[in-house]
Amino acid sequence: MAGRQAASKERRRARILRAAADLLDQRGFGNITMDDVATAADVSRRTVFNYFPSVDDLVVAVGVDWLRDLIEQLRLASPAQSQVAPPPRQDLRQDSAAAVFWDLAQALRSTDLVAPIVRLSRSLGGVGTGDPRVAAAVQHAILRLTGQLADQSRLRHPEADRLTVDLVVAGLISGATVIYDHWARSTGAVDTPESRQTWAALVEFLIERTAAGPLAPSDRANTPVSGN
Repeated sequence: MAGRQAASKERRRARILRAAADLLDQRGFGNITMDDVATAADVSRRTVFNYFPSVDDLVVAVGVDWLRDLIEQLRLASPAQSQVAPPPRQDLRQDSAAAVFWDLAQALRSTDLVAPIVRLSRSLGGVGTGDPRVAAAVQHAILRLTGQLADQSRLRHPEADRLTVDLVVAGLISGATVIYDHWARSTGAVDTPESRQTWAALVEFLIERTAAGPLAPSDRANTPVSGN
C-alpha cells in the first residue's frame, strides 16, 4: 500500500514538473503562476504547493530535472575510463577522492549540458535581462544537483568517506556554475557549434584547474574566454 502511494505521489510530482516545463517554454518565468501550473497538470493549486512552496522552487526543480542526464552519465560511467588525461599527481590515482573526481569529470565531459542550460536560461528570460534571478536560478539548479551526484558517487565508491565525496562533488559542481557565467557572457547562452566548443573548452579548463589545485601555475593565454 505504501509503495503504491509513493509511486502515485511521484507520478503526480512528475506531471506537475512536465506542466511547469511546458509553460516555461511557452511563456517564460515571469508569465506563469501556480494556478497556471495546477490547471495544466490537472491538479489542485494546493497540490502544487504541497510539492513546491513557490514558483521559484518549482522552476529550480524543473532545471534540476532538465540536468538529470548528468546523474545518469555518472551512474553509467566506467571507473576504468573515467580518466582521459592523467592527473598531475599520479599517486592520487588510487585514492578514493581521485576516483570520485575523475568519475564526475568524465560525466561532465560526456553530458550535453548546453541544451538544458540554454533552455533554462531562455525560460527565465534570457541572459542580460538585468534580473538576478536568471543567473541565480540556473546556478541554484546546478547546485541542487550536488546532493544527488554525491549520493551516486557514494554508491559507486562506498570506500570513500562522506566528507571526501561531498567536498569533491561540491568543488566541481560549484566550478560548473562559475564557468556557466563566463560561458553565458561570452556566447549569449545560445546553442551553436561555436558555443558548444567554448563550453567544452571551459569544462576541460575546470577539470584541469581543479585537479591541479588553485595555486598551481597556469598559462593565462590558454584560459578559455580569457578576454571576457
